[in-house]
Amino acid sequence: MTSFVIYALLDAIHLGVAGPNGQAFLEYVAGFRIHSFHSPDFNWRNAATGKGIHIGDGERLFTRWAEAPAAHVQAKDDMNAQWNSTSPGEGDWQRNVLAGLALMRDAPLPLSMRIKAADAMVLFRSERPVGPKGHPRITPQAFFGPFEHLNSLCPYGSTWRWDVPPKIREGQVFRLSDRTPEGYIGLILTDGGLPRASKPEGMDAFVLVEQPSGKPFEITRGGGLRLVGPPPRLPARLRVYATTYDNDGREYRGPTIEVTVLD
Repeated sequence: MTSFVIYALLDAIHLGVAGPNGQAFLEYVAGFRIHSFHSPDFNWRNAATGKGIHIGDGERLFTRWAEAPAAHVQAKDDMNAQWNSTSPGEGDWQRNVLAGLALMRDAPLPLSMRIKAADAMVLFRSERPVGPKGHPRITPQAFFGPFEHLNSLCPYGSTWRWDVPPKIREGQVFRLSDRTPEGYIGLILTDGGLPRASKPEGMDAFVLVEQPSGKPFEITRGGGLRLVGPPPRLPARLRVYATTYDNDGREYRGPTIEVTVLD
């Protein structure tokens, strides 16, 4: 139900009725969802099934994140990579999780959280549905059902379709001086089809075609731009494209677009 709370908070903040603690509460709840995809000791598929995450032992709430994955293992409730070891949850909830991650890409959150939400969205979107029930239920045609008004939501200008190339927005400029302590400089945004990698957990939804010598920049799974080497002479001009793949492996590549990094 985390995504429903996020939807409500985003609406309240947008309407100006969230109150003095609205932003802090949004970051707390969004952080829980994002961390469930990024924690190295947690099986992120548990967070995407719609089953719910173990947050207590029946008598007390956990006080450390590491207790959550331990509880899944103890309950023999861990999802495997094929989505068929346990009940993979309802498709409505899976779509709801994916939509919540996609919306957080454009939410009023700190840059590092927006990037991690985008990374988690591309990770989940790049899964391949398997089995007779097609889990995870993230195919574009599966986005329309009893909860269409909530879990078919998509960022403005984007689509869930896999056969629509994502286009990087032109004229994006980032400042090296604005990078976060984690090294992030900015988030490269797209319109059209949301990016999707060529294989589950693949890293090719965004491809950096050209950059300064020494390759000082890299792009995360979901479009986060970061500095990984000595800073080049600025301004630096990078050429990047985003892409998506359908379930048969056909690629729908967007145009190569220039983004700029200033001092």
